[in-house]
Amino acid sequence: MKKLILIGCILSVITGCKKDFLDTRPQAAISSSIIWSSDDYATMAVNGIYGNFLGERYFGDYTWRYSLWGPDALDYGGSTMEQGRMTASTRDIWRKYAYMYGLIRLCNDAIANITDNPKLTPEVAQRLVGETKFIRGFCYFNLWASFGGLILIDKPTPIQETYTLTRSSSEETQQFLIKDFTDAIAALPVDYSTSPSNTGRATKGAAQAMLGKTYLYAENWAKAAEELEKLMHPPYSYGLPADYASVFDPDNERNSEIIWDMECIDYPGLGSEQDFRYGGRSLPVSGWSQTVASWAVVNTYTNQDGSAIDISDMPKRENYASEYDYGLVLIPWYQQKYKNADKRLHDNIIMPGDTILGNGNLQYMMKWPYGDHANDNPYPAYQLDNSDKASFGWRKFTMDAAHGHVNREDSPLNLIFIRFADVLLQWAEAKNEASGPSSDIYDAVNMIRDRGHVPHISGLSKDDLRKAIRMERMRELPGEGQLFFDVRRWKLAATTDPIFGLNRVENDFTMRPYFTSVFPEKYYLFPIPQDELIFNKNLTQNPGWE
Repeated sequence: MKKLILIGCILSVITGCKKDFLDTRPQAAISSSIIWSSDDYATMAVNGIYGNFLGERYFGDYTWRYSLWGPDALDYGGSTMEQGRMTASTRDIWRKYAYMYGLIRLCNDAIANITDNPKLTPEVAQRLVGETKFIRGFCYFNLWASFGGLILIDKPTPIQETYTLTRSSSEETQQFLIKDFTDAIAALPVDYSTSPSNTGRATKGAAQAMLGKTYLYAENWAKAAEELEKLMHPPYSYGLPADYASVFDPDNERNSEIIWDMECIDYPGLGSEQDFRYGGRSLPVSGWSQTVASWAVVNTYTNQDGSAIDISDMPKRENYASEYDYGLVLIPWYQQKYKNADKRLHDNIIMPGDTILGNGNLQYMMKWPYGDHANDNPYPAYQLDNSDKASFGWRKFTMDAAHGHVNREDSPLNLIFIRFADVLLQWAEAKNEASGPSSDIYDAVNMIRDRGHVPHISGLSKDDLRKAIRMERMRELPGEGQLFFDVRRWKLAATTDPIFGLNRVENDFTMRPYFTSVFPEKYYLFPIPQDELIFNKNLTQNPGWE
């Protein structure tokens, strides 16, 4: 329904069409001479800032790109980042830096023009400033998590003047974030239940979550636990739907678990890339499957009785005369081996032998080799973009034939940035680090485990509970862009840890190698882009990148 409503608005702006979520048309469509002259125009200007989030150079690639850089996914061809070939001139790094500052510049302009503006209703102005400070803080947070201490700009500043500014320390940047998120909490409503047209805007809960996350990343454990726990009590009413898969169902958007997401529709420039980047060729979107799941994430799941899944008896290719013969044994082995696994495994990943409704309303099955089974009836082989690789395909963030859409790179699947399960696990981590195991930590983690139909945990030491929480994050959050930042802040990325280390051989589901992943110590902070160093001689480079 939402997509029809918004398309109508785009085609009929003059008629003042009503719709049930945030209109993110760019502010450039409004003359600069009147943009801050009324509540409606100022609101549209801020809406345009939100609209930038969907761009790949901003946050449109947040889930898939950070996932394939992390422990939970990979690009089967091996990206520059994954293979340890990143430099200060790598385009993706420059984009993350330069485009985030572009959004920050828009936010500063909005804050300056809305604050104390007599032409605006005070209540509207307060909310818009709160939203814009949240967005600015969100941008700075992602830069801080990637680059460390930053150039902090909080007011409209000519670009030439920024070329003489210096970096603040990581601690000073953290304090800046805390202030932005604290200001946003004070200014924003808990929700928009009384004004559905504002759905998708930042809320008090979104700002509260980012404040807690800032303290978590700074390892201020007690303060992180304190701030995150507020989201578990009134005035907030977040929850965990009983069915894990329903959280990502396009028919169940705005469910109780979503703290903040970006509303998307099936319309050019107003959708997300997720279906295109995660989905395969057998789906209506004819996806690129640019990110596929890793063995590391598959290996975190247990059987539903809590027992480990033993793969030591996996069939070996050398024991079979042909690839075809091998596949006839391998796929049933997977079906049997993982049939009683944690339910979230099959909700997240299309495992060998799993099916999905695809083109022609046919059930496609993950088989091997693809070419030998492409025309099977029933169950033709599910095709990923690179069909000569035996990859674990994603089910999460894809749309089957029952939910197919028209615009290939504009999926109506909302971009989820903050959800309650993530907050619960952050809180559990912070509280365990601050004061050790407690019954309420177990309760929080076990609520999440219930959705996988796996046993509760209890009676662990502080160290063992830390490991259990980290493993739970891997099972709960794969493909969502969170785990890359986790393994960096845990200082496990530059290790050979079999789950969280990023120095490892990446294998497909036949155990053939894709490539060797490399994560040097210096990758714990990205390099300041070389172009920025050329323009600003006062900028300093991060250690190891000089």
